[in-house]
Amino acid sequence: MGIVKEEVIQIVSLLRDEKILADSKDLNAFIKKKDSKKNSLSILKTYEQIEKFLLTIISDEEKIIHLKELNEQAEASACEDVSPNKIKTILNLWTIKNWIKRQTTPHSKNHLAVLTLFDTETLTAKLEKRNDIAQFLKQIESMRHKNYVPKTAKIRFIVYWQKENTEREVRIVLPELYFEKILP
Repeated sequence: MGIVKEEVIQIVSLLRDEKILADSKDLNAFIKKKDSKKNSLSILKTYEQIEKFLLTIISDEEKIIHLKELNEQAEASACEDVSPNKIKTILNLWTIKNWIKRQTTPHSKNHLAVLTLFDTETLTAKLEKRNDIAQFLKQIESMRHKNYVPKTAKIRFIVYWQKENTEREVRIVLPELYFEKILP
């Protein structure tokens, strides 16, 4: 991706210190060499749309879903570039992260029994947090393409926000980043 390994480690360490990333498995990105910056943003957008759609389907009661039918429903819900494999990838990730319980049914590999291990509000918050971090990292990458590199980063403020009618507080980290332009 054109990022100096030490800078990535430093940024990830800062995110871990602030408890934004819990461990090294929190955020993974796989970008093919031929993919452009614009394409990686569209991939991020596609998966975000599919995840939001899946939140409307899966609940805390076990449900049998058919991947191909779910794919058609997602297309009808305006999810761009959706496929059964992408849906399965998301469900696999959510299973690994213990957000859902998923089991293949004995009669078909396209039928899955799924149920959430968290309420919809908690899952939504987890997805928003992960997507915000991914967008933030994309913005840093965008600066790198303009020949800017991170020089220093400081956490200036940590704000706690509580949504009305909920008990849950959301921590908002406000960093101060300085970039330095590299002359070609």
